[in-house]
Amino acid sequence: MLRSPASAESKTYHHEDLHAALLQAGRAFIAEHGHDRLSVRALAQATGVSPGAPYHHFRDRRSLLVALAMEGFDRLNGEGDRIVRQNTTGAEKLIALGNALIDFCAAEPRLFTLMYDSELTLPTIEPTLGDAQKAGFELVTRAFRKAAPFLEPHQLQARAMAFWATLYGYAALTGKGLLQAYVLADTPEELARLVIVRQAVGDLAGTG
Repeated sequence: MLRSPASAESKTYHHEDLHAALLQAGRAFIAEHGHDRLSVRALAQATGVSPGAPYHHFRDRRSLLVALAMEGFDRLNGEGDRIVRQNTTGAEKLIALGNALIDFCAAEPRLFTLMYDSELTLPTIEPTLGDAQKAGFELVTRAFRKAAPFLEPHQLQARAMAFWATLYGYAALTGKGLLQAYVLADTPEELARLVIVRQAVGDLAGTG
């Protein structure tokens, strides 16, 4: 039996929560394939709607990628904010922040790439992502301020930047499998702990 045009249109263009379904399909696609081959058409097929339906929610592919990247930042910064608000020492906060970043990259390496090293960040960063990155860096700065209140503002910023750069570099290189030949620790977890503790605590020794 042939469906009426009206019923076909209803099935093709309407979805109980298409916005959420598209993001869910996008997350799954990126986790498996990365963002380079992600297209609005592919997500329309994955969610069972017409090729034009997603454009009611995302004006183009880039806006879809921004939304997916911002989901990642919301998760990462949300965990960071929870850590910074805990009743712990500054050093403990820094160690926990380092662990959170490395764990996130290990669990979501392709999403991490979209967030920090993709068409959304090069040659210039998408403003929304830039704001999210600044918010994450401010969490690190707050933890350092707690750990070393005696630091001058420029010293504080330099320490926070060194911590962030080291942890980001470690997470990114580990995610790409580029540190395996240099690992001397017994396990990757042990190496991560040593890197984090060295950056979070080691550089503060003797600065008071």
